[in-house]
Amino acid sequence: MGGFLSHLKPEQNQEVLNASCGPIRGNIYKHGEKIVDGYLGIPYAKPPVGDLRFKKPVATEKWNEPLDCYKYGPGCPPSGMFSSMCHDWMTFDEDKCLNLNVFAPRWKSDEFPNGLPVFVHIHGGAFEIGYSGYINDYSLSGTIPLRDVVVVTINYRVGALGFFTTGDDVAKGNYGLWDQTLALQWIQDHIGSFGGNRNNVTVSGGSAGAISVDMLALSPHSNKLFRRFYAMSGTAYCTFLVRSKEDESHACHVFANYHGYSGNDSPSLLNWYQSLDVSIFKNTPESKRDFSSQFFFIPNFDGDFFPKPFDELRREAPKLDAMVTIGEYEGIGMMFNLPACSDPKDPLKNLKACIADSYSPEVTRNHGEVQKKLFDYYTKDIDVTDQSVVARKLVEFLSDYLFNKAVFHTAKSCTEHGNDVYMASFDYFNTDGGLAPQYETFPFKATTHGSDAPYVFGDAIMNPFNPTEEQLKVMDMMGQVVENFVKYGVILVDTVLIMGGFLSHLTPEPNQEVLNASCGPIRGNIYKHGEKIVDGYLGIPYAKSPVRFEKPVAAEKWTEPLDCYKYGPGCPQSGNYAFMCHDFMTFDEEKCLNLNVFAPRWKSDEFPNGLPVLVYIHGGGFEIGYSGYLNDRSLSGTIPLRDVVVVTINYRVGALGFFTTGDDVARGNYGLWDQTLALQWIQDHIESFGGDRNNVTISGGSAGAISVDMLALSPHSNKLFKRFYSLSGTAYCTIAMRSKEDETHACEVFAKHHGYSGNDSQNLLKWYQSQDVSIFKKTAEIELDFSGFLFFVPNFDGDFFPKPFDELRREAPKLDAMVTVGEYEGLGMMTGNPKCTGSNDPLTNLKSIIADSYRSEVCNNHQEVQEKLLDCYTKDVDTTDQSAVARKLVEFLSDYMFNKATLHTAKSCTANGNNAYIASFDYLNTEGETDPQFAMLPFKAATHGSDHPYVFGDAIMTPFNPTEEELKVMDMMGRFVANFAKYGNPNGKNRTGKWEKYSLNQPNRYFKIDYPKSEMMESFQNGRLKVFDEIEKDDLRYHKFLGSSA
Repeated sequence: MGGFLSHLKPEQNQEVLNASCGPIRGNIYKHGEKIVDGYLGIPYAKPPVGDLRFKKPVATEKWNEPLDCYKYGPGCPPSGMFSSMCHDWMTFDEDKCLNLNVFAPRWKSDEFPNGLPVFVHIHGGAFEIGYSGYINDYSLSGTIPLRDVVVVTINYRVGALGFFTTGDDVAKGNYGLWDQTLALQWIQDHIGSFGGNRNNVTVSGGSAGAISVDMLALSPHSNKLFRRFYAMSGTAYCTFLVRSKEDESHACHVFANYHGYSGNDSPSLLNWYQSLDVSIFKNTPESKRDFSSQFFFIPNFDGDFFPKPFDELRREAPKLDAMVTIGEYEGIGMMFNLPACSDPKDPLKNLKACIADSYSPEVTRNHGEVQKKLFDYYTKDIDVTDQSVVARKLVEFLSDYLFNKAVFHTAKSCTEHGNDVYMASFDYFNTDGGLAPQYETFPFKATTHGSDAPYVFGDAIMNPFNPTEEQLKVMDMMGQVVENFVKYGVILVDTVLIMGGFLSHLTPEPNQEVLNASCGPIRGNIYKHGEKIVDGYLGIPYAKSPVRFEKPVAAEKWTEPLDCYKYGPGCPQSGNYAFMCHDFMTFDEEKCLNLNVFAPRWKSDEFPNGLPVLVYIHGGGFEIGYSGYLNDRSLSGTIPLRDVVVVTINYRVGALGFFTTGDDVARGNYGLWDQTLALQWIQDHIESFGGDRNNVTISGGSAGAISVDMLALSPHSNKLFKRFYSLSGTAYCTIAMRSKEDETHACEVFAKHHGYSGNDSQNLLKWYQSQDVSIFKKTAEIELDFSGFLFFVPNFDGDFFPKPFDELRREAPKLDAMVTVGEYEGLGMMTGNPKCTGSNDPLTNLKSIIADSYRSEVCNNHQEVQEKLLDCYTKDVDTTDQSAVARKLVEFLSDYMFNKATLHTAKSCTANGNNAYIASFDYLNTEGETDPQFAMLPFKAATHGSDHPYVFGDAIMTPFNPTEEELKVMDMMGRFVANFAKYGNPNGKNRTGKWEKYSLNQPNRYFKIDYPKSEMMESFQNGRLKVFDEIEKDDLRYHKFLGSSA
């Protein structure tokens, strides 16, 4: 067989590793300049023979003489119908089968100073066969270990030796699961010797191995020995591979009776099994099987490894990240050895037989009715004389019954009990690569059981794996998926994911008491934090169902109690980032205008008129976004605990929020009008929740940050709050604002790509009104002839913005402002910017992004401007040094997209009599869980959105499980934000802190936020922004709507 690197031979290392288990020698696997050390066949338990056959395993003792671990140790002798699949090169030995293999990168990683993450894989084989040596060692060493991960594979007892039971205390069974548990304990005790971190272990498995890892996640004997699990095609709820102890004991009796056993009690049955040679266990009497499922020796619900029912165990288990996957058509791979599928010429007969076998009398009382219901369901609306159609339905039933329903059950169960879960279907199938021989006998070709394994481990069980160029790319993708899950508990493949916050494992308590609020009677959640209680009301409607492309209308007061226990739906998403949305998010155009209130239950003597209010507006490039990005439990445990009412809102995004015809037919900016109506709702109703309508601060991140500055400018909204806090973005971010003419043009480009052929505003409006919301996601293939990569953004409409921005600032009420950026904003924007991914050459990308940013419609002398910027950012840089140029590319992105706009707002606010505070958030803790996107970026630093988890307790890009140091940073950021929301000064009531007000006398002086020391600094962005002062004099956007350059 062999994997994609099986033609290579490792080099035996003569040096001895003095591991804590004992001195050891292993192999050297070379991959370019990287070396992986492999130690094969390490014993983790004493021989399970003699008195230890059918007993729990006993840990091996430390040895003193060097142990040569150059080749795979033997596996457990197989049992049952699949034992014929074992090959001559496989070795089996009951005496020596409890061994494992370690593949350890020789290098260390600065990202993981406490040791590399550990990935454990448990082989499959229906619990009757299987062997860690299925996976070629050289191929395996060239996959996950090259991603800074220690990989461990294990052998355990299978078949009769692993799962025989008498159904009572004489022989409880599940010895194979106890073996796996002991192997995990070995890892806890010894993996540090191999460079691994015992506190960052992920267990994975395929098929029966997948079922095993979920069972290990349930059992209190094993579930504290790892942090995450990855189940590939199988979970503990696969009912065909787990039985009650009575049913499994019966299966063991059937086997024994067939082979001559005549006893009738448990001790004699145990003695009979103990006396047998292992070869007999291969001979399973299929004709004598009178129980459901074709397997004799499988796990049982023993009352020991599983002391309680599965759902109870899940509820009591520690919180574990989970990734559960299936193949597109799992059932195809199960047909070739399934007795009920014995007639290849009659799939209808096989379907009936499979259903009957799956739901026999011992499975369900009303088996006849259940069998008929299933048969009718899977044959509904098909021609039962069409064998190919029926065969597909047979495969669908097998897929659903054997694996799909179990995987779905585990995903639900884990999620219900506070675990972060990812569920996926592996659908990739390349007919150009080598196909497994059994495909010739299948009714159709598709991805099936185990199809994903070679793309993770570089080797296949059923056929050789010689990947094509395309398959190598799939290997890389799957490697990224597994790597990021193992390292961070999050999945990332050229995208970012939404994860739970630092308190996401807590469950709120629904409150049955009704609050008679001025908006209408309402019920919400109770969030308990020690002795403090925060009341949360989620999904409160603040507007009527929005009429598409019209300003919002306030919701009317309701009279019946409204249950507000969960986040309401967000606005349907648009554009390039829409793929970032996940199954747990709900979107509904009709019900999207809702908000959430987190209200401290206590009162404060300091604020007799009600607590200060902090409003948060989500980001997302104005094309996506959802208030539910922030985990509600985590959010309730941050700013609200500092005597502040927090409100988060949804608003229309993308085409629904920002389409315009550039005239009175459809002016656009509906998302900004939504935000304004939400602020009016706060003015009208926040007192019912204990808030002070006269002490409101609005905040937002990214597009939300741009929004709050826009709200501070518009005369329609700027009297509805007292302060604003912009986290990475202001109204002067030209990437997310256009003239009405330019935005109309972008809307027309989109429409024409999708078939629109009209030429006036009314027809354009009607076309957009007639579209299903799903079409607004389809922007990736559209060729842009305008600056930027976002289609639907705010425009200078003459209505929400009746005058240029600088004039509006001059006329606006005095508002305190706090504006911040990440140290290197541009890092976080590279993965989503097409101009930064078009080439592997950062200099080419720098030229491309400069050219796109300053096109002819942006400035008349665009070529001169482009040359000037390129010269500025490559001055004194060796342009052949890719890492140096990549840093300059990041600096340009940071400056162009956010930094110059942030400085402009600080100057504008200060020049017009407002108190302003400017800061750069520079803190990055590489010992915490690093954002997975950093793996694809040129260097690591605080970037766009890095400050969010330290304010709101939740991160969008990665899980947030703060270290002790990070909790201190949270406390620091919480004080800054709460002080600003309460007093308009981040230093607090007495104004004695270090963060100075922005001054035009020292225009580059700013506050650097870091830990352990934050301080005032003299040169914002090292003075780079001077180059834009001259450029903006010729920037047409400043002449059209922004005002003169500050």
